[in-house]
Amino acid sequence: MSAQPVFPSPAAPPSHLRPSLFELLAQEQLRDLLHPVVRYVLSYLTQHYPRYFLRLLNHHEEFFAFLLLLVERHHLKKHNASLSEHFYQLRLVPSRRLPTPRLSALEPPARRSITRRQRWSLLLFLVGLPYARARAQDYYERLGGRRDDDGASDEPAGEAVTKTQRAFKLLYPYGNLALDLTFLSYDVAYMFEKTSAYRPWHRWLGLRVERRGSDDPLIGLYILVSLTSQPDADTSVWSKLPPLLPPLLLLLKLSQWWYSPASPRTLTSTTSSTSSSAIHAQILPPRPLPILPSSGVLPPTPPATPPRTPPLGGREAATANTSSAQGQGRALS
Repeated sequence: MSAQPVFPSPAAPPSHLRPSLFELLAQEQLRDLLHPVVRYVLSYLTQHYPRYFLRLLNHHEEFFAFLLLLVERHHLKKHNASLSEHFYQLRLVPSRRLPTPRLSALEPPARRSITRRQRWSLLLFLVGLPYARARAQDYYERLGGRRDDDGASDEPAGEAVTKTQRAFKLLYPYGNLALDLTFLSYDVAYMFEKTSAYRPWHRWLGLRVERRGSDDPLIGLYILVSLTSQPDADTSVWSKLPPLLPPLLLLLKLSQWWYSPASPRTLTSTTSSTSSSAIHAQILPPRPLPILPSSGVLPPTPPATPPRTPPLGGREAATANTSSAQGQGRALS
């Protein structure tokens, strides 16, 4: 009876073209950084040119989706990879139902490119899904989904909430959680090599992500040009752009942080402007004096005197005497 190993070797060893989970997560994080960068640029341009960029800033979700659609379509058509995947030297190739590594190595490069249907389906998930999730999150917040339960109603004031809105507000957190858990399960399964598809749509479309090898036509062309060209030859501007992309993104995020309200620049200017007011705030005003008659500061109030009547003239005095005499005679009679 032959002894069996405790940990048997897998049927097919892992390929060196298979990227790690950390590479795939890094390229997803790079894709998530593009939207805040575009929004910051639009907000900066709107402050200086509001006439031209105010509408774009109000519809920045649609503008970014349209811009991303053009860029992703170009990269999928030319490089068989999305923008972030091409940045990390990854590509999308059709996957076979039965793994045949020897036949895949002998397969011509033309057959390893994705089809037109796969390209447009990928655009639907790369551009349409993030846009739909962003709009759904915005609609959920407008319905009051992020308010604290402090006894007040979560419904927007002055608006009648329909049954459809109530159902969306109730089901959206569970749907969003289910989608995130699906992505997490695929991450764990890919990390333990239980599946070759990094995302569900890769399995549906029959695609997989792998590193670019020497069989890639772009890599072979680059090696051929580097071997035939002279070391001191001038390179084109487009060849220098990919290495400059991470420093440019870092510089843009640094400028965004520097001009934000929480930056040291804003705190220093605010402190310097309020330093004089803070100094004068420590000096208390003098205590008010009790201006009252009992305090002795004011003189005593003079007694009230009856109003003085002016003296009567001769004719006025005779008329007054005659009227008084008539009054006395009537009283006697």
